[in-house]
Amino acid sequence: MQRTKEGFYDVAVVGAGPAGSTLGYYLAKAGRNCLLLEKKKFPRDKYCGDAVCKTAIEILMDMGIYEKLIKENKARIVISMLNALLCYRVLVCADGAPSKLATKLGIVKRPPDGSCSRAYVESGTHKFKADGCIFYHRDMLPGYSALFRHPNNELNYCVYLIPGNPKVTNDDLPYWHNFLMKQDPNISKSLGPGAKLERMKAASLRLGGEPVSHGDHVLVVGDAAGMIDPMTGEGIHHAMEAGKMAAKFLDEAMHHGNYDKDVMKLYHEAWMDKFGSDFKWSFAICQLLYRFPILLDAATAAIARKGDKFLAAWADIMTGRVPKIHLLRPEFVIVITFELVSLIIKRAFGIEKKREKKLE
Repeated sequence: MQRTKEGFYDVAVVGAGPAGSTLGYYLAKAGRNCLLLEKKKFPRDKYCGDAVCKTAIEILMDMGIYEKLIKENKARIVISMLNALLCYRVLVCADGAPSKLATKLGIVKRPPDGSCSRAYVESGTHKFKADGCIFYHRDMLPGYSALFRHPNNELNYCVYLIPGNPKVTNDDLPYWHNFLMKQDPNISKSLGPGAKLERMKAASLRLGGEPVSHGDHVLVVGDAAGMIDPMTGEGIHHAMEAGKMAAKFLDEAMHHGNYDKDVMKLYHEAWMDKFGSDFKWSFAICQLLYRFPILLDAATAAIARKGDKFLAAWADIMTGRVPKIHLLRPEFVIVITFELVSLIIKRAFGIEKKREKKLE
């Protein structure tokens, strides 16, 4: 490990995941001396759904690596941890949801509150035909499971346990991972009897945003700061966006030479204003879905009836590109309310059950 000619690094980033690596890229691009520390060897794994949204794709394009990932078939398009001799101006904690570093520094004060599983399904052993699909099980709400297609027809099977259901805890993750895979009719049918899955891997989730993500000469970025949507479990694009924002902020802070807590707070306020404040709506929606699962059926019926344009607008909201308060706009409220009333009437008169028997 070598120091710069000036004898110090401007920023030390602990963790080279989506947040840390993006931040390091943009700091280096701005001409800053950045030390990126990662305990694992590359290519390193990240246990999650592996699906990235538009924001992350746009950043990858800006970094000039998106086309390379596609060309190499590594992506698929779907429509005191520091050396005692080392000096630094700023320390960035981007060490994932557990964030032992930010916890030891007293910035993060609570444990992760969610969990997720991941198992790859070998190509040619499954029956799944779509690009991706999310499955909701009533007893696991607001959590969900999903199947995503990867290059070479490999699948990612994952389960997300999201806070909001008092009957489900993070310790239940192995149970739900295996139960849904074998007992849920839609998932088991999609996988087929010959599906070959890797052993389940698990990771913790820190959801909803930490109330503090800064300190004197310190920033907390990505999963470490809880930049995961409590409703969807999405966090990769938030981490990358926050990393890009942090790089721009630190570059400006270095011009002024001030890294005090009050100055670093501006970064926290910036990402909260950009996407963090939307997490409170996600928490509220999670509670509604847990108490009234019929809302999911109504939303699904609305998407099926209105088509691709409605689905695209819905996806922008669900992935955080558009604030979730937009769900209160007439174009959503009227359509979903109509479907909700229709479902209530059909279920009250047993119309759905009669239709299911005819189809059988």
